[in-house]
Amino acid sequence: MGTRSTYVRRIEQLEAAVIGFGRRVAGRRPGARAAHHRAVDVAVDALVGSPLAEPDDVSRIRAAQDVDFHLRHIDRLVELPAGAGRKADLQAALAALDAALTAFEARDADRLDRIDRTIERILDTAERPLVRPGGASAPDARLRRVALHVLAVAEAARLRAPAGRARHPAQVV
Repeated sequence: MGTRSTYVRRIEQLEAAVIGFGRRVAGRRPGARAAHHRAVDVAVDALVGSPLAEPDDVSRIRAAQDVDFHLRHIDRLVELPAGAGRKADLQAALAALDAALTAFEARDADRLDRIDRTIERILDTAERPLVRPGGASAPDARLRRVALHVLAVAEAARLRAPAGRARHPAQVV
């Protein structure tokens, strides 16, 4: 990699690739999945193993890797057809995903409160049938899984935000 500036630029490229893939997932646009995932895995290994890696760099790389992991799962889950009553909730979850990616990219945790409320509402409507005997459906369970992965992406964005600005939704202020 050569210089520190080249190394930092490669980390930024990794983050941009992950965010770009996430935007395709949120927009339900197909992309070259296998090639993307292999490239992310190779980039993570090279960046973490570099002699230029500092603890903050490794944290940043692992955050991008974690986001990519959750995006892979969301991508697989949204490929399956949604139940008739769940399409609006799925669209809301994908909109929340797009907002979480924006917060991750901008390192801005302020916008995450809206995402938390949206995901909380989706989880409430998706989990209610799951606790009733005989009331669970595959779309309800799938929607719940999508929402939980979106929540994990939002948490990664929250952790990447500068100290003092990030607030956990359970924190009392």
